Amino acid sequence: MRSEPGNLKTVSKMSIKTDRDGTGHGHRQGDRLGEFQLIARYLAPLAKDPGAFGLKDDVCQLAVPDGQDLVISKDMLVSTIHFLPDDPPDLIAQKALRVNLSDLTAKGAAAAGYMLGLSLPDGWSEDWLGAFVEGLRRDGASFSHGLLGGDTVRSGSDRLTVSVTVFGFRSSGTILNRSSASAGDHLYVTGTIGEAALGLLLHMQKASGWQTALTSEDRRGLVHRYLLPQNRQSIHGLVCEFASASMDLSDGLIGDLQHICEASGLQASLDAQAIPLSGAARRACDADPACFEICLTGGDDYEVLFSVPDSRHAAFQAAIRSAPVPITRIGTLEDGVPSVSVLDADGEHLTWVSQSFSHF
Repeated sequence: MRSEPGNLKTVSKMSIKTDRDGTGHGHRQGDRLGEFQLIARYLAPLAKDPGAFGLKDDVCQLAVPDGQDLVISKDMLVSTIHFLPDDPPDLIAQKALRVNLSDLTAKGAAAAGYMLGLSLPDGWSEDWLGAFVEGLRRDGASFSHGLLGGDTVRSGSDRLTVSVTVFGFRSSGTILNRSSASAGDHLYVTGTIGEAALGLLLHMQKASGWQTALTSEDRRGLVHRYLLPQNRQSIHGLVCEFASASMDLSDGLIGDLQHICEASGLQASLDAQAIPLSGAARRACDADPACFEICLTGGDDYEVLFSVPDSRHAAFQAAIRSAPVPITRIGTLEDGVPSVSVLDADGEHLTWVSQSFSHF
């Protein structure tokens, strides 16, 4: 969404509310907090911007600075699909923020504020909610405006759903789309790939024999990477300045890169040896070569994938020498039928059973 410099304010229905179903309208019923007590005790302290009105109104105001565009993204996390019911509540909250932060980073936007939709299961407790809010507080420092509002309801079941909408600002101009790459662009990715997919298998106790090649520290690290994606907001400026096209990696490197290829009408060629793997992931791949496919197609990385024009490549390489996170060149984009090719050390094309994770 583009703003007119200096005169746009977004106004949305943003107060935190709970369902009005006869459960107290703000008064404690038995051992359970009512809606207004819940808001005042746990959520209002996160609303640090004056435009949030202390979560006491039905709207908030977010002023867009002169020369900036407003960038908005939304992701939902559902119990048993994106996390396990017994996962630590603070990490669930941080993951909910970070999967959205990765979208802003991929578009070169600085995080401004967020809205929270929380569908609590019937068995929620104040201890659980307190830990969840602590996770929000911990990662809330990434947002200049903090919590702006949202909605809180009971799910009517044992399933928890967390929905986050994030707002960010970036310099006015053409937004970084998946369709704006060009032939000759160089492909880069932040961090390392595949740890979360391997960690999920370990977390669900579905790993095959490869886990025996890992140390206990390796296994804990892989599981933690699934539970808590890395926060890459620190490089949003580099992405804004140098990238031609970009997206975050949620469903797997191969499948997500295919989206850029299809949108831009290009084919990608990746060097398998250049794909950045952690030591633990590499040991898993050495023990079972099938793990490499899991790393490239399994998803949940939430790293940033972007292309850099050849004309800016030398300047970009100089800029990333002091980057706060690892950034690795993994291939190029070329004219051709939209597709993703991964070449091994012998120049042979690798093939996959599945391209990426899909909800449907």
